[in-house]
Amino acid sequence: MFEKAALSQLNLEDSELQDKVTRFLNQLGKQDLGWSSWTFRKVIMRLGSHSLIEYDHQNRTYSIHPLVHHWSATTLEGNRTEMQKLIITIIALSFSLTYTDEDYKYRRKLLKHATNSIASLKPEDINPLVGTHIAHIYGEAGHLKETEALEVMAMEKRKQVLGDDHPDTLASMVNLAGTYWEQGRWTDAEALELVVLEKRKLVLGEDHPDTLISMGNLAFTHSSEGRWKEAEALEVVVLEKRRLALGDDHPDTLTPVWNIFPPCTETRAVGTKQRHSRWWQWRRGSGCSERTIMTPS
Repeated sequence: MFEKAALSQLNLEDSELQDKVTRFLNQLGKQDLGWSSWTFRKVIMRLGSHSLIEYDHQNRTYSIHPLVHHWSATTLEGNRTEMQKLIITIIALSFSLTYTDEDYKYRRKLLKHATNSIASLKPEDINPLVGTHIAHIYGEAGHLKETEALEVMAMEKRKQVLGDDHPDTLASMVNLAGTYWEQGRWTDAEALELVVLEKRKLVLGEDHPDTLISMGNLAFTHSSEGRWKEAEALEVVVLEKRRLALGDDHPDTLTPVWNIFPPCTETRAVGTKQRHSRWWQWRRGSGCSERTIMTPS
């Protein structure tokens, strides 16, 4: 986890927090854009020599003795919040929003650590990008209330800091709409999707890929509500615009087509599950905004 976080190129939009995370990871093995396993093993051996940490060879995980946990909770006091912010940030930086089997397995392992680290934090203590990433862990685990709370926090903070029309603010709205959809709150999802669609039309234009994704999201919500005509009308627009821009055989041209046609009654359960799996990757991937740190070549 520490190595993955050290190699992350994500920008936290908070220079003070970014510096604290970098300094902490430097002590563990971060070196410029690389990672020193030798330095990390040396740190772990030093902690292990004092019985502060143990290594589980079977699961390949490190654990801290409960007494050390208790000591830190009662001794750190005011610094505990800062330490928890640091830990939850490192957890968030340790993964990207990609969707291989290994990605899913890794994020499932992080769930317990994220839950423990975030328990004592208030919403205002959490960085928006960090909250967005941790929400992803909760969402994949089916913890939708926790997902919603973090996404609302990220959206509101970005509105205040970046403004209503900023791409990261709109991305937060897309994520929250997706969580509403999963909860069956289609009216709430539709309200957010309409706002995002209209803002993207004004700022980016009707033919921009992000605008077309917003149309597809809204069409999917309409189809979930059984509003097939409205869904079809939007999907046809997306399909025609992508055909013109990309050609008939481009993957992005083919992607929206599965939204148009509702599964038949006999296969509705299977069809919905298949559609949801593809929707999650397509929709969530387009919503979450991962801001990378640009470095000179």
